[in-house]
Amino acid sequence: MFDFQGCSESLILDGINTISVEYPIFDIQPNNNIVSVNYANSFQSNLIRNKFTDHKKCIIICCKDNCSVVDYSLNILHKYGIFNNYDILLVDDRSQSNCIIDLSDKYNISCLKINNKNNIFNYSVINNIAVCYLKKFNKELIIFYNNDLWPPHQDTIDNLVKKHIDYGSDITGCKLCYPSKQEYSELGNPNHVLNNYLDHAYSTIQHGGIDFRYRRSSTNNQLAILAPYHTWRFYDTSNIISSIDTRCFSVTGAMQIINLSTFIEIGGFSSNFVCAFQDIDLCLKAIQKNLSVYYIGSEYLLHAESLTIAQE
Repeated sequence: MFDFQGCSESLILDGINTISVEYPIFDIQPNNNIVSVNYANSFQSNLIRNKFTDHKKCIIICCKDNCSVVDYSLNILHKYGIFNNYDILLVDDRSQSNCIIDLSDKYNISCLKINNKNNIFNYSVINNIAVCYLKKFNKELIIFYNNDLWPPHQDTIDNLVKKHIDYGSDITGCKLCYPSKQEYSELGNPNHVLNNYLDHAYSTIQHGGIDFRYRRSSTNNQLAILAPYHTWRFYDTSNIISSIDTRCFSVTGAMQIINLSTFIEIGGFSSNFVCAFQDIDLCLKAIQKNLSVYYIGSEYLLHAESLTIAQE
């Protein structure tokens, strides 16, 4: 389990911090057996820009280059006045240029630079490290927020946070919708994991909560596994059932609201989920502790899905 207490207490806010992380990874053998192998890596973090205020709520946005998309998202947050009520922390994960740092200067927001010895992507660890900094600055509420995401209205994020509090939710997500063709063109029509299907995806639902169903294993056709999937994906955004606020098993990490103390109590993101499923794992760990996960269908965000991770 990630040591948030030790990580936060040992942080040097005006210098480089190093943390070693060990975690199991699963390797598929030639005979299709799956074995667990211990893996170690060393992460270096440096708070390049410290623009934290007295706000208790902070939005964490992880980035690696792809600055035009990040700029587009930040510009909408700025236009809607989100910076007035929330701190923003850009987490620059191994960018090849200084453009993320430049964006933090442009919008006068904090920037945390993270590198690692093995030069690999680990979404879980970099977010856990970011939370250590937020703990150091006494933040209370975290919004994990993809860099290719933006609200359609000025009050959307405030409404989501209010419902998170009013429902007594421990982890909260919401409906996510694919942007329109016009919005993709404003982004410069970047490469997308759905490039061959985008004409069918424009202005449809990308995430309507997460459920589980049986699927054939990719390594053994005789084996069916219980796997997560996005409900109401590619349905019309006005779909009535997808617009209901309800408790559920899991919500996507593209946007998750959680109290900092709850995140630490659960153990944070599991380091062995380096790129995917750490969000689902977090929700299931919460449910194991009799905590609640809510999907807010009455509010939505626009999500140009996977514009950054597609390049990783």
